Amino acid sequence: MEKKSRIRRIQATAEKSLPDATLQDQQDAEAASARSAENQKKRREKASRIERHVSNKHRDALLADLSGSKAFLAVSANMELTASLANNGIQVTAQASQAHVIVCDKPGESLLPASLQLMIGLRGLVEVSPSFFTVGNGSALKFHRAVSVRKVVLVSKICAEKHDAFWKDFRQALPGGHGWQLHKMNAGTVAQLQAKQRTFPKYKAYAVIHEDETDAVSEGDKQIFTIQTFLHRIRRADMVESCSGLMK
Repeated sequence: MEKKSRIRRIQATAEKSLPDATLQDQQDAEAASARSAENQKKRREKASRIERHVSNKHRDALLADLSGSKAFLAVSANMELTASLANNGIQVTAQASQAHVIVCDKPGESLLPASLQLMIGLRGLVEVSPSFFTVGNGSALKFHRAVSVRKVVLVSKICAEKHDAFWKDFRQALPGGHGWQLHKMNAGTVAQLQAKQRTFPKYKAYAVIHEDETDAVSEGDKQIFTIQTFLHRIRRADMVESCSGLMK
């Protein structure tokens, strides 16, 4: 009994003498876990909101809106799909730049080439699954037309050079009369890029940097992007004008 008491005293002494760094690590881990749980909760709530609104547009109404438009096929063509498109008054085109509808396997999942994703987000096109036309149980996502709000895009020198193909696609995806301005910084640090961004009205200018430059960005700065986060930002689905395809 005395031996057990002595062991407990030794353990208690050891716990009290834990380094502050160890206690801080534990607190940091608990805080990170709490933030993760909160983020998961927000994602679930967002998914729930989307689920509530995704079918606001009746399938027949959306098909009527698409009648008379052109579709670009980002999937393999087959007779059933092309016949269904024709029956709904939609013409197939080989030029994505002429299309209002992009037929793809998984609308909204960003699996398309960046050039197409840019066109869809900037011009406000519609991503539609083949089964939406053929059997009526696919999805159709109408995207907000990003260029409807005038913006300035400031690009760091490194980002412009290492992602040259992306920025060529970006310029080609912009529709006529868009009003957006694209500026490549000739030199300078991320801090200088942000300083330039602050010369514009709030939320007027996007700042886009290379992935290797993210360490220079303050945590929580939501107005500076990498290529991937910038692409995600301009691709926003309009759930009110979209349809799950489950309503007939």
